[in-house]
Amino acid sequence: MLSSLVLAVAVAAPLALGQQVIPSGFDHGECVTGRINFNPDRIFNLNSNDNSRFSVDRNRYDLTLDYGSVDYVSNGVQLNLVPPAQAGKLGSGARFSTTRYLRGGKITGRFKPVAVPGAVTTLITWSDKQALIPGSTELIQDEIDWEIVGSHPEDPEYNVFTVKSKALERGQHGGPSGANINTAVSHDFSIDWRKDRIDFGIDGRVIRTISKATSRARSSAAGMGDEPWFPTATSRVQFSVWDGSQTGGNWAGKLDWGNMTNTKIPALFEWIDIQCYDNNDNPVARWSAADVDEPAASSSSAAATATSGGSTQSTTSAAKPSQTAAATGAGSAPGTSIAALASAALAGIAAALL
Repeated sequence: MLSSLVLAVAVAAPLALGQQVIPSGFDHGECVTGRINFNPDRIFNLNSNDNSRFSVDRNRYDLTLDYGSVDYVSNGVQLNLVPPAQAGKLGSGARFSTTRYLRGGKITGRFKPVAVPGAVTTLITWSDKQALIPGSTELIQDEIDWEIVGSHPEDPEYNVFTVKSKALERGQHGGPSGANINTAVSHDFSIDWRKDRIDFGIDGRVIRTISKATSRARSSAAGMGDEPWFPTATSRVQFSVWDGSQTGGNWAGKLDWGNMTNTKIPALFEWIDIQCYDNNDNPVARWSAADVDEPAASSSSAAATATSGGSTQSTTSAAKPSQTAAATGAGSAPGTSIAALASAALAGIAAALL
């Protein structure tokens, strides 16, 4: 994650720069089915202190604003891309995360992505469990992505990563979906995460499917043998917008801030729906989000579904030195894990500070 610079030396399991430390005994709680509207009273501002998310009251808050500039409007929330303070630098993005976790379920988000070259709009799942890629400063985690990329926004991309791998295998477990959407309007993007498959949908139609039975690592470097390339770890839902101008090649395109008249470029999110599944993929009102190696949560920990605030106001959370995957330098490829990009950026920041 891009929350802090973690400089640590350990003999057996060193931490990568930016790797989160899950507090001992942390309870992942329950998945709770319902719609999340963007009532600012139910959103906790982390002010870029990502580790504080572990103590947020889930009964009071549905989301954390992890960083960035946002505007709460009558039909949702606008996540803003804002210009850099210095010419030639990346613009600053914004990101929300759910306070509750799930380890299976259907996530649907209605949003209108940014259709400008260089911008990337995302709806993803993200596990706290992360692993350092051997011989690098890059991290990998269980992750399921919808990414709408500014260089070809009509063709949203899907991707999957797994913490079990010792190699990132960028761009080898997803890619352009072939959906051909109208970027002038909002769409319902869904991730249907089941025990045996992941269905990626748009507007109620399944566009792509990844099957656990056939999804395998592409190289021996992953060290997975015949184990499926498939996420299983407890995860939260995140959605964001970021400046992808410095990703490898011309994957995202380039934001030409010098010729833009707007002071911010918004991605409009209208709502997020969560449908929890039990261990047999049956829809349920609530279910434990505990990983297999932790106790199940108490049923008393669930929160009420949020209601819409309906007001228009602006909130800015302190920007990070680098914003999400946009912080990567040249050399990254399509389908790059966001954690890998963040880790590389933090390594550069640390070097500058030392």
